[in-house]
Amino acid sequence: RINPGQGTDGGRVLELMQACKSSGLRTLDLNGIGLGPRGSPQLFENLHAGMCSNLTKLCLAANSLADSKLDHLVNALSTDSCTLSALDLSKNHVTGVLIFRALASNRSLTSLDLRDNPITDEQMLRIGTFLQKERCACKLGFISVTIPQHSAQHAAHHASRTLVLNEGVSALDLTAGHEASSSEAELEPGAFQLLAGVLKVRT
Repeated sequence: RINPGQGTDGGRVLELMQACKSSGLRTLDLNGIGLGPRGSPQLFENLHAGMCSNLTKLCLAANSLADSKLDHLVNALSTDSCTLSALDLSKNHVTGVLIFRALASNRSLTSLDLRDNPITDEQMLRIGTFLQKERCACKLGFISVTIPQHSAQHAAHHASRTLVLNEGVSALDLTAGHEASSSEAELEPGAFQLLAGVLKVRT
């Protein structure tokens, strides 16, 4: 894990590491370095340009990333030369609209962490439906995402729930436990479709 600095300084990290492209570096952890709207465009522009093509995992949690500054990320993930198989975007401000765009033409990602992002159930539904289509070339088989609360009132009285499907999951229990009401255990339609889509990709 490194901290090249906030904003544009952090965004230039791939330029600085380009000299190490022949090394065995495969994972770059930039969690919480403060990229924000100034650093993220530069980072993803360099990624799109093919810098550090040896990377297979990129961790960008808690960097105040938002859809409006992530066009270059979508472009980078859409290239045939993209090598990223794991991407952590948790604890940002990324919506399902951008995630759908990113997955629509990506063929390298197998794992995606989207916890604590404002992704609605309708957006999950769209992504899940896409993943279930025969023409879908996406390889996403592992995902973590926060399930939206039913309402503001529900959110005030219940902890947020997370849908996690990773390499360690061999069984899923979607029934209500003895201490949980059916409304608390209920999986919204979009979350269910997303789960079904990821499971289809894994089969």
